[in-house]
Amino acid sequence: MERVRQVTVVRDWLRREAANPETTFDDDPESVSERAALAALLDLKPGASQFIVTSPSLQWYRTTLDAPSVRSLRLIACPEQTLWQALSPDGTVGGAADRIAENDPDRLTAETGIDIAYIRSLAATDGATHPLVVHTRRGRVPWTVADGNHRAVARLLAPTAPFEPQPVYLAIRPNPVVRPLSERLADVIDRLLGRPLEPPDPR
Repeated sequence: MERVRQVTVVRDWLRREAANPETTFDDDPESVSERAALAALLDLKPGASQFIVTSPSLQWYRTTLDAPSVRSLRLIACPEQTLWQALSPDGTVGGAADRIAENDPDRLTAETGIDIAYIRSLAATDGATHPLVVHTRRGRVPWTVADGNHRAVARLLAPTAPFEPQPVYLAIRPNPVVRPLSERLADVIDRLLGRPLEPPDPR
C-alpha cells in the first residue's frame, strides 16, 4: 500500500471523465492547478466526488484488491430501490455481478436504470482495469466505491483467469467524534492486540 497525493487521484479521475465525448472539459488535467482540477471534477461528478471536500484531512493510498475484496466493496449510495441499490440485493459489487450473471440484461436495465450492456462490454473487452476510487473510515467499516462502479462489477464478470489484482485509490476519512460502539470496541481490540492502525482489509 503506497501513500499518494490527493491531486494525483483527482487528476487521474478527471482524465477519465474528460475522455467521455459528452464531457465539456477540454483541458489537460496535468496542465491545470490542483484547485482547478478539483473544481472541474466536482462540476462533472458532483455527487460521487463530494466526499473529497466534505471530509477534511483525507489520507490517500494506492493499492490493489483481489477478487473477494472487490466483491465485498459497497456500491455508491443511491435512493432506496433505484439504480445500484435496485441492482444489488446486498449493496455490494459482488451482489450486482451475481444478479447480472443470472438475469436478462435488457430486463435488468429496464428495472434498475443501470446500463447492463455497457458493463458486459467492459467485461468482454477487459476495459475495466483502470483504478477504482474508494473511500472509508478507519475501523472495521465497509469500503465504498465513489468512481468505478461499472468497472468493478465488470471485473467480476470478465472471463479472464486468474483474476488480475484490481488497482484502487483509497481515501481514508478521520473518524467522527461519536462512532457506533461496535466500531470503537473493534479499534480498542486492535490496539490491545498490537495490530497496526492502517486501512482495514475490506474482506
